[in-house]
Amino acid sequence: MLKTSYIALARALRLSPLLLLLLGSGCVRFHHHASRKALEPLAAAFAKDVAYEKSQCSLIEERVLQSNDRFKVLRVSFQVPFADTNKTLELDCYIPGGRTNLPVVMLLPISGGGYFLERHFAEYFVKHDFAAIIVHREKGPKNLDNPDPNLINVYLRQSVIDNSRVVDWIETRPEFDPKKIAVMGTSMGGIKGSLFVAVEPRIRAAALGLAGGDLPYVMTYSTERGIARRRKAYLEKHQMTEQEFRKILEQAVVWDPKKLAPFVDPSKVLLILGACDTAVPFKKGDELRRAMGKPETVVVMSGHYSALFYILYIQHSALEFFHRRFK
Repeated sequence: MLKTSYIALARALRLSPLLLLLLGSGCVRFHHHASRKALEPLAAAFAKDVAYEKSQCSLIEERVLQSNDRFKVLRVSFQVPFADTNKTLELDCYIPGGRTNLPVVMLLPISGGGYFLERHFAEYFVKHDFAAIIVHREKGPKNLDNPDPNLINVYLRQSVIDNSRVVDWIETRPEFDPKKIAVMGTSMGGIKGSLFVAVEPRIRAAALGLAGGDLPYVMTYSTERGIARRRKAYLEKHQMTEQEFRKILEQAVVWDPKKLAPFVDPSKVLLILGACDTAVPFKKGDELRRAMGKPETVVVMSGHYSALFYILYIQHSALEFFHRRFK
């Protein structure tokens, strides 16, 4: 009856039922309903592109950053191949004191800043008997902040390989349960997480916030300040219109969440989208949801940054989802 009333009011006001529900409650949750459609196997071209040798990764350092009665934080650094040289891959590992065989959440960070959001989530999960690992972002050019289509492919592909190396390391440590590995990412972290969960079968659950598919569209029309500033400079330098820029990206970008969405098991995924998001436009998040097979989804009445007001609800939703997946 309530749903019928919302629909009737929506028609009268020419508004969507989703918008009215959001205005009334602040958020809407869509549950995943299993489909009879078989999951597509990962395309050979993608699998080949992220193949790597485990022996090429070497430990540089492991040291304690913080220790208290509840948990300790380890800084772990590896040297890994990148292009024609090597780079350092850094992790901050939050581990409840004296515990082993713990479920673990890999936290993939936003594109900039001091890891405030990821540290908040890490301490939250530790309180609930999860380990958490913050995978530091790349040093140097910032993937989607740099509009060069070739660099976008290089860095997003590399992020998948780096994250798989983290899983390799997790499997060697007694603190973690290798059968209970989850991923959580927001914004850039959500985009990377959506690629990673499509490729890496060892990931059992993924909470992906404020992500979207169709990166050429996102790169062309995003209102995020860093992307918009670099896009403007790139267009001026190359004497190019937005439409021309988008067309070039459509022809060049391979590592796009929308292209890998058919290879994602939707039962593994919880999406969190902002109904008023213009940095990663909501309609591109919804398109990703549909391309993934309509996984469980939470839509909050927020933009990209104002989603922070829902952080308590988001972290609780992610924790509850991980518990269900790990049963």
